[in-house]
Amino acid sequence: MYKKQVREDHYSFKTYLPLERWISYYHQIQNIMKIKYSINKRNLKILVIGVGDNIVPKALSELGLSVKTLDLDKSLKPDYIQVLPQINISEKFDFILCSQVLEHVEFADAEKSIQKFSGICNYLIVSVPNRSISFSISIKLWFFDAKKLMLSVMNPFRFQVKKDGQHYWEIGDGIHTKNSVIDIADSSGFDCQNEYRINEFPYHHFFVFKKI
Repeated sequence: MYKKQVREDHYSFKTYLPLERWISYYHQIQNIMKIKYSINKRNLKILVIGVGDNIVPKALSELGLSVKTLDLDKSLKPDYIQVLPQINISEKFDFILCSQVLEHVEFADAEKSIQKFSGICNYLIVSVPNRSISFSISIKLWFFDAKKLMLSVMNPFRFQVKKDGQHYWEIGDGIHTKNSVIDIADSSGFDCQNEYRINEFPYHHFFVFKKI
């Protein structure tokens, strides 16, 4: 059984919200809204795994989605107080957003969690840490949008993720790759529609899955 890993003040503006995290928030919301516009359906429902500072759930609510949250920390006031992977929810959702959460449980439990998600959602948006080496370049002139290119190289050195009560695994740890995440989603009936690292914050690797 996993326990609360951080105190409430962990989510303070000063320490938790550098520019890179705001960029990650944008990508969380953008991935949801892009699908929302494409399926043209009203009253879409989303379950956000991990309340955090509650910025993304509030933004999604303001954008017209019906938002529920799940967290093990009752002080964050989630709609569901449950622990991955032992979740028991009968409610169905159009989306589940699980950003920077799955690495907080053992990889086997991350797989079990995705199996549980597959029974209650149509789309799954995931982001997890990626420690692989990356090189990126961005070119912007006033008369066209920025052109960005990223090259990722798997870390040739295996490093042990410190299981200090927070991260249990990460992409690029010498054991797990992006395909490790895609494979466990695939085994749960999800098709990978897109996967990418953020140019401005390559530590966050995003996956967009659709239930087959």
